[in-house]
Amino acid sequence: MLYKKLFTFFLCLVFVGQTLAQSASKTDVKKSDVAPALQEKAVALLKSLARDAEQFSLPLNRVAARIEIAGLLWESDEKQSRNIFQSAISELNTMINQVPPANLENEEENAERYIILSDVKTLRNDLLVALASRDPKFALETLQALSRKDEFGKSIFEDDQTLELNLAAQIAEKDPKQAYELAKKNLENGLNYNLFSTLEDLYKKDAELGAKLAHDIAGKIKSKDAKVISYGDYLGNSMNSRMTNSNVTNGTMSGGANQVTSYDINASEIQSFLDTVKKLNRQAARNKKSAV
Repeated sequence: MLYKKLFTFFLCLVFVGQTLAQSASKTDVKKSDVAPALQEKAVALLKSLARDAEQFSLPLNRVAARIEIAGLLWESDEKQSRNIFQSAISELNTMINQVPPANLENEEENAERYIILSDVKTLRNDLLVALASRDPKFALETLQALSRKDEFGKSIFEDDQTLELNLAAQIAEKDPKQAYELAKKNLENGLNYNLFSTLEDLYKKDAELGAKLAHDIAGKIKSKDAKVISYGDYLGNSMNSRMTNSNVTNGTMSGGANQVTSYDINASEIQSFLDTVKKLNRQAARNKKSAV
């Protein structure tokens, strides 16, 4: 009975999604082929599905359904869509807080934790993707709200920095200044290839802020605390860093945690940065903008 209900539910979502997608297309010059009456029925059905989704027994299914429904409802009723997204965020936050800590001494418990964490991570990514295309700032706030650190003070989600920079690129379209601040914050953790992609997007929108970020990156590379190493050594050091993470957190490494200030920079990252700068300078010359 439950599977039949779920099948019917998602079948209705497909129908509503196709109807609303045709009626909400902003790139199509022609008038929508979907009759207003059918659009109205589709929205009514979607709101009915929102109520039905609350009856699902598993939090996993409830959150997944809310994400789908809120995304489809955004164009026709943004206020209710935001409310549904907020409900999904609230319940997902509860699920994240219930993820058990890692227990390397018990393989069975650790395997169960991995499954739970994988499900939560998938839902979190789906939610952020759905929000990013509609309201990047809302997505960024959600990313920051749906976070949790392990016993070593590290995020249990390994790709948060990448997600933040991806959101920064989208935020740059509407708010270049906030995108710059976000990129600069991520720069404190070191260089990475997503940062250079964000630099390109920011420069296209605001050449002055793009040039400023490029100078910040150059300053990071030239800092006295930076140590430029080969790609192979960089990977090896990263692995060793993860293995000794607990010692760093507790300040038991030589000199204490507060004195560990140096950081490694991958030589290939520097090359990638220089290639990005050259590319942007060529564009600047063509478009008569100030060079990076």
